[in-house]
Amino acid sequence: MLSREAPSKRRLLAVGAHPDDIEFGCGGILIKEIARGHEVTNLNLSRGEAASNGDPETRRREAEAAAAVMGARLEVLELEGDSRIEYRPANAIAIARRSP
Repeated sequence: MLSREAPSKRRLLAVGAHPDDIEFGCGGILIKEIARGHEVTNLNLSRGEAASNGDPETRRREAEAAAAVMGARLEVLELEGDSRIEYRPANAIAIARRSP
């Protein structure tokens, strides 16, 4: 039997390599989840140092503004820097520790 009750509040973690990856990749879905009462944290794994448009400070401000508009929290976990992120157990553990 399907329940018509609202699902319990969930905490969601969206992970992107660079500022703006999350917003472009799944921002619409996250906004819908926030509207349903869930908490969202956007976690960027670099400051976007290798970007072709904008410096890291500008990209941080844009990510903060986007998170505010979405109603999400923003965190930055700088691993090895833009274009140097590697799949390694230590990185996976660092991301898991940031899970909401």
